[in-house]
Amino acid sequence: MYDPYLDTAGWKRWRVIWLFSGCVMIAVILIVGGLTRLNQAGLSITEWEVISGVVPPLNHAEWEDAFDTYKQFPEYQYVHQGMTLGEFKVIYWWEYSHRMLSRFLGMLFLVPFLIFIWYRVMPPDDALKLGGIALLGGVQAFLGWYMVQSGLDDQPVVSHIRLGIHLTVAFLIFSLLWTMVLNRYYTRNIGYTGAVKNRYLRNHSYRTFLGITKRQWIYIFGLSAIMLLFIQVMVGGWTAGLKAGFVYPTFPKMGDYWIPPEIGRLSPWWYDMSNNLISVQFIHRIIALLVTIVILPPAVAGIRSEVRPLQRAGLALLLIIALQIITGALNVLWGVPVWLSSVHQVGALLLLAVLLLWRYHYKTAM
Repeated sequence: MYDPYLDTAGWKRWRVIWLFSGCVMIAVILIVGGLTRLNQAGLSITEWEVISGVVPPLNHAEWEDAFDTYKQFPEYQYVHQGMTLGEFKVIYWWEYSHRMLSRFLGMLFLVPFLIFIWYRVMPPDDALKLGGIALLGGVQAFLGWYMVQSGLDDQPVVSHIRLGIHLTVAFLIFSLLWTMVLNRYYTRNIGYTGAVKNRYLRNHSYRTFLGITKRQWIYIFGLSAIMLLFIQVMVGGWTAGLKAGFVYPTFPKMGDYWIPPEIGRLSPWWYDMSNNLISVQFIHRIIALLVTIVILPPAVAGIRSEVRPLQRAGLALLLIIALQIITGALNVLWGVPVWLSSVHQVGALLLLAVLLLWRYHYKTAM
């Protein structure tokens, strides 16, 4: 039972710190998960044991047993044939770290949540939202297992469709937590004087195309950028899973073509869009272009506003989207190096965080 008299400023501050630490942990898990996949380590642990899986092999005999188990699956037979025990330990620790970080995130979420409930300082609406996020976290754990299972059958490759979904849900959980952090960290009009806010509204409230005001159009562009970014994350997972970044290692054209002739070779069309390596890379490039175009109006509007948080968010949007274009192009040109792919993934998460920050301040200014 929530008691607002017990919910002091100190408790509210701790809740913000707790939610922010969850966002940081998700970012770390995304980085480690990406590096695990790039180092071909995602299938090194072939069993999914929630409790006993916490303890890694502790002696030589246990390591040999784990290695012998791994040898029975296609990834060893087709990809890592002849690897040594020492090499196996390297990929094992990557996957083990990814799983342990995910378990730690679960505990980081659950224990403080129960403490806030016990001391009656968790508002009911927060408890409901966080309960939904917890359920989504459970779905994400299942998706991780479901993704790994797809690579333990006949082919030593996880389903790129499942990989894309798993990655997108991680971004979704981050966005939900980050939005809660923003809503609880900032007071309603922080950084806005009445004069600045009124002048901002007056300068952007005249009606334009379709009877929608300029500020409403800019807000629509911002929301569109967020939705397109989620689609791009999904397609990025497909690109990574199919290793589509290695085909047509040229930029800005794909070989000698703006539109490669191999697009549409598979049937039906939706199968071609999600399984044809060349089509997937082309779609990834096109959505990147669309995201860039759609981000420009919100970024420029933020920079030109008289609201300082919006100015900073607008400038950050331009810098991060430029970083994403550069790292995306260099990934293609340089053969998708591990470190640069990780930077590109982190850039996507930063872009989402800043877009949500921009949305918060712009909505507040409206």
